Amino acid sequence: MNADRFSIPASACDSRSSTLNVMISSLRRPVPAIPAIYHVVIPTASLRRVAPEAGPVRPCTLAPRGVSLPRMRYRLLVPIAIVLLAPAIGAHPHMWIDGILGLEFGANGIEGIRVTWMFDQFNSADMLHQLRISPRGQISADQSREIYETAFTHLRAMDYFILAKQRNRPVPLPDAVDFTASIDRGRLVYEFTIPLSMPVRQANELVLAFFDESYFISFMTLAASDAYRSGGATLELAQEPLRLQTDGWGNVQITALRTVVR
Repeated sequence: MNADRFSIPASACDSRSSTLNVMISSLRRPVPAIPAIYHVVIPTASLRRVAPEAGPVRPCTLAPRGVSLPRMRYRLLVPIAIVLLAPAIGAHPHMWIDGILGLEFGANGIEGIRVTWMFDQFNSADMLHQLRISPRGQISADQSREIYETAFTHLRAMDYFILAKQRNRPVPLPDAVDFTASIDRGRLVYEFTIPLSMPVRQANELVLAFFDESYFISFMTLAASDAYRSGGATLELAQEPLRLQTDGWGNVQITALRTVVR
């Protein structure tokens, strides 16, 4: 969708700005800020451009061409339309990711969590377009490095949306390593590893899941494997429901993975 077609010069609506501000401020639920994961692929400046070839812009017009509305009715329809559209604009989630968790083992037990994110088709297409990459093409090493630097490293502040705890205590997560980006049947894919040093016998009741507290992103948490064998022990990953509080969107139920060592 071309955002330029829907651009409205700010000066065109000055006469109605006070009415619109009152109507918008009356909404009970404010629209939360878009998470940093999406800032890098939707430059806000692009939403304000007006294409030179588009010709004169007819701002705030709701009536078909050639049909005039009484002045009072015209003024009422604009704020009403915004109020009706606001819930859809603010509705969450806006992005869906299939998140796959796998465990990596070494001589001393668990050495890392291997993570795979598969973005939904719509957001994949939009993000790849903003990055000037064809959804039917491949991502080069240089492009993967660019994605890492501009669209991934800042997610460290959110622990990469990984919830990790053991016996209700948070498990500290270090910086991600071995990041790669690729395309799988039109879907953008991130793969990376979270280093984690933990003997297998001490890995019981480890809970892992993906969760975005802002609820802008909805994750589906999946296990790369249901069971692992290491050091004479078997570590199983069992799915369990988990209810968590979002930031302004109530409680949601997600699927978590819990380890069981046998």
